[in-house]
Amino acid sequence: MRVVFVAGSAQMGGTQRNVLQLAGALQTQGLSVEVILLAAGGPLETAYQARGIPVITLPWTYRVRNFPMELGGLRAMLRARRPDLVQSFGYPAVWWGVLAALEGTSAGRIIAIQAWDTWKGWSEILLDRTQAPIVHLAIADGEGARQFAIRQQRLVPERTRTVYDGIEVEDLLPRRPRAETRTSLGISTDQVAIGIVARLQDAHKGQSILLKAAPRILHDRPATIFVLVGDGADRSALEALAMELRISDRVRFAGTRTDLGDVLAALDILAIPSLRFESVPKILVEGMAAGRPIVATRVGDIPELLEDGRTGYLIPPGDPTALAEAALACLADPAATTRLGARAQEAIAAGGLSLEATAAKVQALYTDLAQQAPFPAVPPGIRRRIWFAAWLYLAKQAAAARRRRLAHLAGRAS
Repeated sequence: MRVVFVAGSAQMGGTQRNVLQLAGALQTQGLSVEVILLAAGGPLETAYQARGIPVITLPWTYRVRNFPMELGGLRAMLRARRPDLVQSFGYPAVWWGVLAALEGTSAGRIIAIQAWDTWKGWSEILLDRTQAPIVHLAIADGEGARQFAIRQQRLVPERTRTVYDGIEVEDLLPRRPRAETRTSLGISTDQVAIGIVARLQDAHKGQSILLKAAPRILHDRPATIFVLVGDGADRSALEALAMELRISDRVRFAGTRTDLGDVLAALDILAIPSLRFESVPKILVEGMAAGRPIVATRVGDIPELLEDGRTGYLIPPGDPTALAEAALACLADPAATTRLGARAQEAIAAGGLSLEATAAKVQALYTDLAQQAPFPAVPPGIRRRIWFAAWLYLAKQAAAARRRRLAHLAGRAS
């Protein structure tokens, strides 16, 4: 069976790592998997090479005037590869992967649902809904995300399934002594470390909530260091917030790290203070599998895996006081906190959330779908509606870009 993945990039994010790991696991199980990325560069490029996963990069400008040419290039790539199935990950790659597969192949069209997409406006929802009838299979990584997508995107429930992202055990094994990793993160032997592993996108991942909780934690536990692993557009704003709170000397901006197992082992507490959008964050599954004590928000599908008081602590989103109290509770009773992490580890093992198990479930869904080929032709009326919705979305994006340019020019002139 030939499968092509269409995804955004090789950057270090949960979706991007999932594409990499799933492609490798499916290849191990005998499938032919190629990955088309719509952006060049990224720390995961070497990982693709090391695993022998064929990757084709088709950099998109995301400019409206280039859209026909860029979509045509993606369509030609798919046509040349003649896949049985095309699965698309992340937005807007999902939309363009489905559209290119529709116009360029007779392949089964699959999309990944990896968030509660409450960020979408009317044009995004319209594009989702016009494409929904031609999506043969949608795979969600959380049951809540599945139900939300069925309601918002109007996906066919019988063609929308839940498969949790499994973890790759090898990635979680520390490669060097804990003390060495802590030194590289600026943590001394007498300090405790509370960390977040996520891109620096505060409105989504909530790094500012941890920083706002820091003064309360430091009042009781002055030898605490706060580690922000990841990079992104909000780094300067978060650095400014740390200065405003007068905790800059206690915050470590670690940037992008590929040594996830070492980083998790170096932390005393893993914080996941997400504010919105989450289904099941990959770092949640990985943190639980690594036996880390976790403080996370009741957002999206996080409560599907993390049981409050048994395998971790669940707090309301956007509440620095609750985060501080939960972290202090962990630090106050190390023995109980160790048991918390051990039960989290056991829960992941009992739930069969390994990468191999996830790949086996996905392969079974692929096999079932491939057996339904050839797929019915898409009526011209549905095609016209999809293209109309796509151009409406692109026109809205172009108008937003013009507004940003005008605001920028007005700011320079003032």
